[in-house]
Amino acid sequence: MRFITDPLATVLGFIISSVYNFFSGMGIESVALSIFILTLFIRLLLSPLSINMTKSTRIQQHLKPEFDKINKKYKGKKDQNSMIRQQQETKDLQKRYGIKMSTGCLTTLIQFPIIIALYQVIREVSIYLDAPSEAYKFFAIDLTATPSVLLKEDLWHNFHYAILPILCCVFQVLSMISTPQTLSGDPQQDATAKSMRRSMMIMPVFSLFVTFSVPSGVGFYWAASSLLSYLIQIGTKIYFDHADMDKIVEKQRVRAEKKYEKDKNSGKKSFLEKLQEAALGESSADTSEETSKNMQQYGSKSLKHYTNTSSSSDSSDTTAANVNLKKGSLASKANAMARLNEKGDK
Repeated sequence: MRFITDPLATVLGFIISSVYNFFSGMGIESVALSIFILTLFIRLLLSPLSINMTKSTRIQQHLKPEFDKINKKYKGKKDQNSMIRQQQETKDLQKRYGIKMSTGCLTTLIQFPIIIALYQVIREVSIYLDAPSEAYKFFAIDLTATPSVLLKEDLWHNFHYAILPILCCVFQVLSMISTPQTLSGDPQQDATAKSMRRSMMIMPVFSLFVTFSVPSGVGFYWAASSLLSYLIQIGTKIYFDHADMDKIVEKQRVRAEKKYEKDKNSGKKSFLEKLQEAALGESSADTSEETSKNMQQYGSKSLKHYTNTSSSSDSSDTTAANVNLKKGSLASKANAMARLNEKGDK
């Protein structure tokens, strides 16, 4: 990870140094202002990712009646065939409108090294700035001091140092609350996403304790970053609340259709499609027909109760001849499980 974060830290260090020198030339020597400007720059740079994630979520919410139709169609059906078909229809609907469930993960992966590099710069900001000690003062708070140490030394006179950890926690909670919940239309996936969201609510509390053990400059950065993230989320929410979602959804559908045709003509496949082919043991470009046959033949049966029509003595040969199962396909795995169950019964 350091081969990514170290060059980023060098770039960010150059930026914060340039910002400080710019304001210093105007007679304003403030490290806190430089940290805030750098944090604002990074948040604005990453804002298209968060806006795109919010847009995807709003489109899914707008299409909720369509997802509900699919869920209602397969309501109460627990057999494998119905479950696979429900997931496939849900994915087809998402694909039709260019909805990618990996958007949130991609956003996090892109932001993570940048945030780590930015934290590295803020933690050792004195290395990048040639600033006097007075420039590190933020009102009555020394950005190089650690709140926990000062509070232990003199709780009454240094209590104002606790304001940064508290603000950091509060702004993180507000930012997480304002972030829209990503829905997939699949009840199981949505339940998992809600569970993960509840688990993530512990992060602000965790940051509260961590901020007490790092220099106040880091706490100021986290508080400013959470505040800016919250304001961006609020601005995005106001925009989509007043936007014409029908036009946005239709525009997204046309864009997704063009991309699908382009990928189809070039033979390009998404990462999820490659995973699906690997799981089903497919090698051809169009796997939907064979997958459908496998679903019809084996989907309504659980693996536990799957039985081969041929005798146990020549089950391997007749299966290959009559059913023509491909190595590594779902059906072949079902057949292997059946043979194991047969041996167990015997």
